[in-house]
Amino acid sequence: MKDNKNQSPKERILNGFSMYFGTYGLKKTTVDEVATELKISKKTIYNYFNSKKAIYDYLVENSSNRHQNRMEKSIASRGETGLKVKDIINDLFTGEIKRVESGISRISHKFDIDRTAHIKACGNMLRQVTLGGREEPEEETVRKYEFVSSIIDSGIQLVRSTPEREIGDDVAKAVLSVIIPKE
Repeated sequence: MKDNKNQSPKERILNGFSMYFGTYGLKKTTVDEVATELKISKKTIYNYFNSKKAIYDYLVENSSNRHQNRMEKSIASRGETGLKVKDIINDLFTGEIKRVESGISRISHKFDIDRTAHIKACGNMLRQVTLGGREEPEEETVRKYEFVSSIIDSGIQLVRSTPEREIGDDVAKAVLSVIIPKE
């Protein structure tokens, strides 16, 4: 691991765990291994984070915020909600196609943080765009977005098995029909 003394201890910890999570996944990464690799004590790591899961969540949240900021900029000029939803779904599938085409096998952990963050950002953006500031009853919102998640998960599975197939528009239409039903 590249040792960059110009980074703060927190940055070194985050970079170290990001590398280990990418190689071994959340379950097989240990605080002991990363601390040894970074030549710091476990206590130093725990001064910044309560747990290995807290570090993973922090990395996902930061990556999700980057994805969301990028998407917000790209759809800002789109007027119609339907076009925004289509762009968000296509952004997610484009990212997934890039992951598949990169040659990383399904069992690799290389893109776990990025994939999780990208899906989270897309979900946040879909809620933001489709609710448009109005409140929905909590139960109805949860039900709708659980269904939307299933549609998107199915689309991602199709993209993984046949990345050349363009299904973003179909998934966007299905998502829109759930989120904004025709009266």
